[in-house]
Amino acid sequence: MTPPGKLLGIGRLTSQRLLASFVPWLLGFFLLANVNLLPFVKQQPTTTDLLGVVLGLWLLRQVITGVRATPITILFALSSIPFLWGLYAISVGDVATIVLSIRWLLAVPWAYALFTIARNSHQLVNLVWGLWWGCIANTLVMLLQVLGYTQLTQNFGLTPEDAALIANGVPITISELGEARATGMHFHPNGSAAVVSFIVPLSLYLYYARKTRLWVMIVGLGTMLYASNVTFTRSALLVSLVTILVVLTLSRDQKRTLKLVGLLVPSGLMGLYLLGPPGGWQRWLDSTEVTSNARIRLLTTVDSVELAFKHPLGLGVQRMQELLNYVEGTHNAFALVALIYGLLFAGALVLLLFYLALHVLGGLQTSGGLEAVLACQIFGLFFWEESLYDSSFIILTCWLVADAAVRMKVASRQRSPDVSLAPSRGPT
Repeated sequence: MTPPGKLLGIGRLTSQRLLASFVPWLLGFFLLANVNLLPFVKQQPTTTDLLGVVLGLWLLRQVITGVRATPITILFALSSIPFLWGLYAISVGDVATIVLSIRWLLAVPWAYALFTIARNSHQLVNLVWGLWWGCIANTLVMLLQVLGYTQLTQNFGLTPEDAALIANGVPITISELGEARATGMHFHPNGSAAVVSFIVPLSLYLYYARKTRLWVMIVGLGTMLYASNVTFTRSALLVSLVTILVVLTLSRDQKRTLKLVGLLVPSGLMGLYLLGPPGGWQRWLDSTEVTSNARIRLLTTVDSVELAFKHPLGLGVQRMQELLNYVEGTHNAFALVALIYGLLFAGALVLLLFYLALHVLGGLQTSGGLEAVLACQIFGLFFWEESLYDSSFIILTCWLVADAAVRMKVASRQRSPDVSLAPSRGPT
């Protein structure tokens, strides 16, 4: 008969292992499936905000107990600019900047937790699956909206109350061609499609690095195509296609690559022939609409960059909106943060994300392959939309920036490849 003490010890060990597996999955899931906790409040707190507070208490305990790690220092340095802008915004009553700055601060414990999880192979794969299913959940919300269950999604916090215009009970925005577009979980069709697009690099990582069967790519690509179709969004799909081409070109696993190409080429051609591209041929081939859209994006981005150089220290959200003479937005996440927080902040993001994206050249099977392919995807997305209003993108950016900065530091010191990036106790 097993002694009670030993049974208790086994139970505790099992519980700890389950917790270590389940927590990364939950963090990944709610990072992308960002539910609104108070659906009827305009500046509603979300699950990422709540988890940010919880993780903040965890990080505080880590620091108090003597944990010293390079990513903590990097994240605190990065968040210092939003922190200072938040203090200034309080003095002038700029609510939008206050809320945005709080979310950048809450992203610090999030990013450190993700960085730590990514150092453990078992926890990392659970995190990836959580992110993957978060993309699926976003798509299911779009499906509910298309089927007319908008009020249900709003009541459960799956769709913000002020996400978009309301027409016939369905939250929509209207495209240039007059189509109704599902908004998804992230306020705007373009933002929701961008979030769902992460299922492509995640599926590529699972397929190549974790040797998951081909079904993961089939479901991942199908999900992206459906989201692009119901949101009538081209940018996220185009960025995803570029990411796929980069990974296929650089992959050293020829057997898996041939299988994937054998799936993509015939099914893609057949789908185009039978169904056409997402949103229909007119949206892709109407030269007037495509040219007009491209012109607006280019002009708004150029105007935003010019304004950012006139105000290199930033403007905050309220002042930025007052000075911009159009309503379409910056259409560029880097230009957005340059206008809000200054050129130094935006420049650091551009440099570090690009540096990390280059690591995709080493393949997805290498250490850090996940972060590299996510950086490749997010770097492309940022040139199309104002994604850094969204807390999911803010958290992902902080994680990837911390990872890139640590890699850069290790490279500069010319350490051996097996040097651990994990946190240590005591001074470094």
